[in-house]
Amino acid sequence: MLTRPSVRRPGRHAFTLIELLVVIAIIAILISLLVPAVQKVRDAASRTQCLNNMKQLGLAVHMYNDTNKALPTGGGTPGLYNSWLVQILPYIEQTALYQQYNLSLAYNTNTVAGNYSGNLTVGTATVPIFLCPASNNINSGNGSEVAGGKPCTTTHYRAVLGPNPNVLGLAPPAPAYPVTGAGGNGAYAMLGAMTYNVTPANKLTDILDGTSNTLLAGERSNVELTVNPYRAWTRGNNGGCGACQNVSTPINSTTYNGSNNFNDISFGSNHTGGANFGFCDGSARFVADTIDMFTYMAAASRAWNTAKGNPPETTNPIP
Repeated sequence: MLTRPSVRRPGRHAFTLIELLVVIAIIAILISLLVPAVQKVRDAASRTQCLNNMKQLGLAVHMYNDTNKALPTGGGTPGLYNSWLVQILPYIEQTALYQQYNLSLAYNTNTVAGNYSGNLTVGTATVPIFLCPASNNINSGNGSEVAGGKPCTTTHYRAVLGPNPNVLGLAPPAPAYPVTGAGGNGAYAMLGAMTYNVTPANKLTDILDGTSNTLLAGERSNVELTVNPYRAWTRGNNGGCGACQNVSTPINSTTYNGSNNFNDISFGSNHTGGANFGFCDGSARFVADTIDMFTYMAAASRAWNTAKGNPPETTNPIP
């Protein structure tokens, strides 16, 4: 009887421990190379989106100026403190939200009448163009800025009130660098484009040092681990400035101490090396945190050189 020869099958070999460790090591190396690259792409996208937000806000301010023959003020009508961001809502496709806001009342009231929803309630709305995508701080840290149990949202883009070199001891005697309203939160600088509650408001033609050299607004979106320095986007100047501030300290250098420096904390961001700023000509640029302080403060003023008796051409423009 014939028998079939047995077929010898090759044996299966499992990974050895060394081979497994090598594969794991290779995967770990690839991940370590990939994660920073992905993070860098995300950071670049956030910075670009943030810069675009600033450009859109600058364009809205120009349209506001064309319609009203003046710039918005950082704090709006004296005593009511409605921010410049409230004033430009119709120019950023937020007319419906604007119509719910009562400009004849203070930002921190919540009176409901007619079409008005209450100003604090409006402040709880999230307006994406007011927020940098690289920041997680989106709510006001003030316990009174709440409506219906919901905190007001903040803004990461603050109007530049002007330079306040006195904080660093850089300024010569007044009146070259005027400030006003000194109080528990610090003074308000007065030489910026969108200043404190002044009447009449500044115009683009009042920017004597040149619109391309003068800061309009700056980014303040740092992640804060201690005291929350963020306030409602509807709040202009009410003790502490919610949607505007002075240029007093280097970019990314000074945080809120919880007491008396609110108006003089630094502009800054989570973007590496600086922050985004809008200029009075409608452009927006990234400004490095290594910028010379005199150049930085000159750019924060609509008439720095005029106040010093120098021609505007001597202003050192920010590259």
